[in-house]
Amino acid sequence: MAKSTAAKSTTEKRTTTKTKAASTTATRAKSAGAKKSTRAKPQLSDDQIRQRAYEVYLRNGMHPGNDLDNWLEAERELLATAP
Repeated sequence: MAKSTAAKSTTEKRTTTKTKAASTTATRAKSAGAKKSTRAKPQLSDDQIRQRAYEVYLRNGMHPGNDLDNWLEAERELLATAP
């Protein structure tokens, strides 16, 4: 019987340690996400991004199938040049 109780005690300790570790990780993630940027991101309209994405498409040789890549690159460019 003593062996069974010791095994339960060890299992409980492991479970408690895992729970504490998960709780600590979750708390760190929340505090990291809680930090707000003091700089406001400019609002870009779909038309602005669409126009720049078309320019990116032309600049990159008009290869079909890169719509999303062109769109994301256009967003990055516009955000980088925004005041």
